[in-house]
Amino acid sequence: MAGRDESFRIAFDGGPWERPPHSMRRVLALLMDAASQAGWSCELWTRTALQPEYTSFANLVRQGPAAWRDSEADVFWCPGLPDKPSSRPVVCTIHDVNPLLPDGRPWPVRLWRRIRFRATINSAIGRSLQVVTATDFARRSIEEAFPSLCNRITVVPLYSDNRIRRADAGERD
Repeated sequence: MAGRDESFRIAFDGGPWERPPHSMRRVLALLMDAASQAGWSCELWTRTALQPEYTSFANLVRQGPAAWRDSEADVFWCPGLPDKPSSRPVVCTIHDVNPLLPDGRPWPVRLWRRIRFRATINSAIGRSLQVVTATDFARRSIEEAFPSLCNRITVVPLYSDNRIRRADAGERD
């Protein structure tokens, strides 16, 4: 890799590495790797300490709102939906519209799930300069469900990586 591009600094929402295992952990790892390969300087914005397996990234952590305000990041990228205040431009990631799809649950549960999902997405896109997703199919589905995003959504594929594989039973979240 050529030298680091200190002129661009990206802050990632470190939340997935604060909490017990869930799928956003892998997404954040891929984003961090991609930013590193691009030579960007990175920060992780967190509310609490990282889970033990991520302590090697402790030097990148900016914990709490005061630290986020003092950040020199150019953009704040969330591997999911933003839940931290930011005076920086925000990029949020919408992976799919699955909560809007039929799933065999009773209709009152589905209706409540749809209402909550729409409210969450509308709040996130209202705070975001840009929205990204990983596939063209997801982009089309999101644009169909949220037409206001037609000019603000970009596909950023998760690149091929040896960590993208079927997890063994002991590795599953």
